[in-house]
Amino acid sequence: MEMVQVNIESALTGVRAMLAEELLSRGYAQKEISRILGITPAAVTLYTRGRRGKELTERIKNLKEASVVIRDLAEQMADRMKRSETIDEFPLILDTAYRIMRQVSEGRAGKGRVRRGDDEFMQALRNRIEQEQLAAQRNMTLAVATKDEIARMLFRQIATDSMRHADILGSIVNYVERPGARKSTKNEILQIEAMIREEESATERPIKMRDGDPAVKLLLSSIDMDEQKHSRLLNGLLKIDRSLTRKPRSA
Repeated sequence: MEMVQVNIESALTGVRAMLAEELLSRGYAQKEISRILGITPAAVTLYTRGRRGKELTERIKNLKEASVVIRDLAEQMADRMKRSETIDEFPLILDTAYRIMRQVSEGRAGKGRVRRGDDEFMQALRNRIEQEQLAAQRNMTLAVATKDEIARMLFRQIATDSMRHADILGSIVNYVERPGARKSTKNEILQIEAMIREEESATERPIKMRDGDPAVKLLLSSIDMDEQKHSRLLNGLLKIDRSLTRKPRSA
């Protein structure tokens, strides 16, 4: 059975869908559910009617441990709503999504599977996936525990990055094991060129803060670093796509 990687966006969607169902079944109004989950009432409707997140929720329901995690989190949220407590639920939701993502991927991977290209490079990829997942879990734990809002944002950002890295590495493992030719089109190149212009426009106007909390400056600098990274990635992809669409010279 092939290795399946569930990305964090899909995991978040599935977790929110199941939490919405759980809270709705407990008698909470859509407005209350949307507030605690950090989504719109319209999104709650889509989740509870199975129009969004349905595929992953079905996988989650087939994993007993994952379903228990969702119910426990819904119970915690319900208790806080009864006590009128207001906290940022996103770190808990993201942490749960990470755990679900890992369980679903491992549940689909199976045991005793024969892998192609199981050399030092592939093993290094798998080891790095585990390291990134562990880093994500540790930073989410810190994000949930800290009372400082800026520190919480920093830990959340690192955790999200680590989960994204694990997702990317998992995709690389799948790609290497099931190699296929990448294709490009002129339309894709035009879209990439437009995105590059947007990224360059953003980096030309960085948000500068002369005085203030050093931690806030650190967060702002991370945004600029991400924009610069996006620009490098898009330019690299553009170079690859142009080489793929370039017609070979006739002899």
